[in-house]
Amino acid sequence: MKLYETLKTKPLILYGAGDRGVYDYGELSCFGIVPLAFCDKQKTGVEPRTGLPIISPRELITRHGDAYVIVCSDIYYDEILRDVMTLGISADRIIRPADILDAMPDAEYIEAMFRHKLGYTLNLDKPRTFNEKLNWLKLNDRKPLYTIMADKIAAREVIAAKIGEEYLVPLLGVWDDAEAIDFSSLPGQFVLKCNHDSGSVVVCADKQKLDVTVEKEKLRERLGDSWYWHSREWVYKDMKPRIMAQQYLGENINDYKILTFGGEPRIIQVVYDLFVEQKRNLYTVDWEYVPVSQHFPTDPGHIIEKPAMLPKMLECSRILARGIPHVRVDFWEVGGRLYFSEFTFYCDAGFSKFEPYEYDELLGGWLELPGEDDK
Repeated sequence: MKLYETLKTKPLILYGAGDRGVYDYGELSCFGIVPLAFCDKQKTGVEPRTGLPIISPRELITRHGDAYVIVCSDIYYDEILRDVMTLGISADRIIRPADILDAMPDAEYIEAMFRHKLGYTLNLDKPRTFNEKLNWLKLNDRKPLYTIMADKIAAREVIAAKIGEEYLVPLLGVWDDAEAIDFSSLPGQFVLKCNHDSGSVVVCADKQKLDVTVEKEKLRERLGDSWYWHSREWVYKDMKPRIMAQQYLGENINDYKILTFGGEPRIIQVVYDLFVEQKRNLYTVDWEYVPVSQHFPTDPGHIIEKPAMLPKMLECSRILARGIPHVRVDFWEVGGRLYFSEFTFYCDAGFSKFEPYEYDELLGGWLELPGEDDK
């Protein structure tokens, strides 16, 4: 029997109640693997995002001595392994999330995740909705260029070649290791992020107030995390994780995400309140509000003025997306200038929940898969 099937019937404890542990909890839950609690050396009480209790290592033995322990940190795995074995739990009951799910074939993993997150069965033989087609593309449209474009550092060469270096946020440094970051060389304000994932952003508005130790630890953890395994977005599978520093553009600036279909912009997501409670309003290319939420809440009462550089955003998107079935091209407009942010090939990893659902079908109708015109 496969390990993930076996573990559905076993008591499980997640070791590590941080962001990575919460993410692993959500991922494992998609497959019916539900832990009883978190274990953590430094935290107690209840983990607020999951509602699970947080127990100490001592309680792990006194209350759950027969449990399997799932270690949520790759970086500290060896250290935690020694600690847990010292408590009396055998090595065969100490595992990583990767041990459970990585052996699962891509299609099987995607189908299970899709059903859990979206509530309907993925049809890969005759995909019809936007999310179905994005997951079909994950499995069937694998051009090496897409990995280059999805890499936030390598993509800069694509931007420079196709639309010009003036659209690039100035680069302040690139490092393979968080410990190698020379903070003394960075200005008073800057942004750090990884090239290979989503969410590993450190926005530093005042270097004097930055907790360098904490931020380096976060980035170090992210460097050890292959984004491919979370949703089987293959473009990240062979990407070398690195850290980049960019010029600071401001906090809570609007993020304009242009969704292109067959090289043509069709709809625009505007992300705002990113560091408060992220929201996302959708607009047509003529800047008419679209009454739909996609993955994040929408607010029709939140008026977002049409960006002055919208025509240039659309023009650049057409150039950059030419010949690609679907790609999202993200921009910032700051101080009268337009800056490229990133490419995304699978919006929300292909698990965007639309309300109302009809928009999943509408956008799916816009996305023509390779070979569809020959059917």
